[in-house]
Amino acid sequence: MTSATNNNKIFWCGNGGSAADAQHMSAELMGGLRSHNRPAIASIALTTDSSFLTAWANDTNYESIFSRQIEGLGKSGDVLIAISTSGNSSNVINAIRTAI
Repeated sequence: MTSATNNNKIFWCGNGGSAADAQHMSAELMGGLRSHNRPAIASIALTTDSSFLTAWANDTNYESIFSRQIEGLGKSGDVLIAISTSGNSSNVINAIRTAI
């Protein structure tokens, strides 16, 4: 939570059901979980911008759909939470490599 209190962002990514989990948790952090009386936490699911996701995947490759967004939106101190059921999703692995 240090990142949140320092005005850093929390990014989320995943594929399929993991994308749904990423979106749900991101929304919970932004919205308040159980307490709607606390400040919002800057939480962004990298799975929600269908225009970017489809254009980038079509024009370049699917493997960098998350890492490209981290390049554009991320900064030092931000956090990436990457969800992969198999642990082998190349786009999720590339996002982790970019975030490090």
